[in-house]
Amino acid sequence: DESSTYYQFANVAIENLWGGLLNKGAQAYQEGDNPVAFEWFTLAKEVKPADTTAYLYAGIVAQGMENPEAVLENFRKLVELGYEDIGVYNSIIYYTRSHEQDTTAALEWIAKARAVYPNDGDLRKQEVNLLIQTGQTENAKNGLEEAIAAEPDNANLLFNLGYLYEELGNDEKAIENYKKSIEADPNYFDAVYNLAVYYYNTAADLYAEANNLTIREYDKRGKKLEESARENLRLSMPYMEKASELRPEEPSIWQTLSTIYTRLEMSAKAEEAYNKYDALIGG
Repeated sequence: DESSTYYQFANVAIENLWGGLLNKGAQAYQEGDNPVAFEWFTLAKEVKPADTTAYLYAGIVAQGMENPEAVLENFRKLVELGYEDIGVYNSIIYYTRSHEQDTTAALEWIAKARAVYPNDGDLRKQEVNLLIQTGQTENAKNGLEEAIAAEPDNANLLFNLGYLYEELGNDEKAIENYKKSIEADPNYFDAVYNLAVYYYNTAADLYAEANNLTIREYDKRGKKLEESARENLRLSMPYMEKASELRPEEPSIWQTLSTIYTRLEMSAKAEEAYNKYDALIGG
């Protein structure tokens, strides 16, 4: 009938208007004119306020304009409309923390994000850091321990408990949980790498301590410090080698391995590792 035909024409007109506004916004964005692009996307939102596309584009452009308020307005609306994207959640969390300086709200957004992405390690680490920052250490620890009790072989949870202990300076518990994480999943990169770095940094600190000794002090305990440093390098080595297998394109791992091999007088391996590092950085 006549009324349905009218609505069909109206819908087509709205779609054409909305699409035209999006295209103009996209063109301005491609030309590097973020303010104009933002205006077109804002108009597109008014034409179709329930569609997520214009909010997403407006939020991305607002990031380019370094306009945190506009980023938060558009990305929060996206989530409200049911749009799920880890990058959007991370942006909301970041600007809620850094711009609004609202750690309580940031924790609430992390909780929302983790409900959608329960196995995302970065979200868990952000949550742990915020809980520590706000003095809620026991909440962080208890929450992780309860989750591990329900999933004792969850490498991600075990890693994050280790990470929490490392942040709190409890190295023994950190190492214990990193190792449990690796037992649960030998290919869990974060646990493998953090353990490698822990032993490597311990060795570096011991070498630095030995280097700062007077001659008399060095005669008393310098050799012992250096042997302890080498032992930590020997502990680091298999984990750093595993890390190099898991992320062979990461230059810093090969550079660190080269240093470990050099210190342990494994010259052929040191040269091989350095050559891989050099190739990756375009040397």
